[in-house]
Amino acid sequence: MLRINLIAAHKIQKEAEKPDDCQDAFQTSDDRFAIADGVTESFYSKSWAELLVNHYCQHPAIGKDNWKEWLLPIQNKWLEEVAQRVKKAKERQLPIWVTNYKRHARSDAAVSTFVGVQLD
Repeated sequence: MLRINLIAAHKIQKEAEKPDDCQDAFQTSDDRFAIADGVTESFYSKSWAELLVNHYCQHPAIGKDNWKEWLLPIQNKWLEEVAQRVKKAKERQLPIWVTNYKRHARSDAAVSTFVGVQLD
């Protein structure tokens, strides 16, 4: 089995954005790596991208026949996380809570391009 040795990894935000605004994620494990490019305008895409790459590196058994089942645990985790963030924003009376509440109520989604690679 080949092993992945990560020497360096970097994320670059878009021009005129702060590094924390970057919606992308990556993760490695001994024999696989994953990269997700979160779509900036989608709803909490940074969280979704992070969930995707982490889940793939921990549970890589994904294929054309089971991808819906593979996604289900992280979809549920994302929904829980979004609900908690909306609740906290409301409690703190942050102006964004109304927008996020409406997006959550409409079941707006996070969007990300994803690639996962396993080395044998």
